[in-house]
Amino acid sequence: MDHLPSTPTAPSSGLWAALKETRTRRREAAEKARQEKQRTAIERAKDQITDWLAGTIVDFPAADVTIAATNAAMEAVSGDIANAITGMLNGNGYSDPSHASHMLCDFLAAIACAMQRFRDQFQHHVADIVRATLKSRIRGNRTVIPGPVATVAAQAAVNVIMKLPPVHHFDDVLRAIRLLAISVCPAPEKHKAVVQCCLSPLEVWVLSGAINQDLRNELPRGWMARHEGDW
Repeated sequence: MDHLPSTPTAPSSGLWAALKETRTRRREAAEKARQEKQRTAIERAKDQITDWLAGTIVDFPAADVTIAATNAAMEAVSGDIANAITGMLNGNGYSDPSHASHMLCDFLAAIACAMQRFRDQFQHHVADIVRATLKSRIRGNRTVIPGPVATVAAQAAVNVIMKLPPVHHFDDVLRAIRLLAISVCPAPEKHKAVVQCCLSPLEVWVLSGAINQDLRNELPRGWMARHEGDW
């Protein structure tokens, strides 16, 4: 008599648990490797920005003038704008001293986006800055700042920029705000607003085509825009 094929048996509970654990470990290892690649790409970008500010990358016309103007704008705005934002937050009963909260870089990224979008009329768009800041905090699952408090903090930051002397040109100040946001952000690879508003728009003579391509490869799709001159 022909033997009937045996009925497959389900894996034992112990074997099934082992398989699940193996898959989990593989996913965790893959995620860890992905995050490490993202951090490495960001650090390479930061290193190139530092080199540019130091004047070691001067491969475009009037490089020295632009670098000096950017450094001067950063020096003029960095301390005052940070103090304005944190001072208004603290003074209105909202204090979050954690560097990992992305508080300062959320505001700076929103300001940079408003400056890029509205140019020399950005000071009339504080509401847009507030909306962008709160949206970024919700998206990042970070503590949401009360709207009225965010408004006075954003207005204080705008006031600092508007009080800068005319010697600081608009584009140099915008570049300074972008670089400041990148430098204070604890993890740009996890902060979409900082990448889209501050890192991605940097001129190709600040970030090379190779660095831009590396960032596009490693960061989430759509965070880094492609510019003329990129690889």
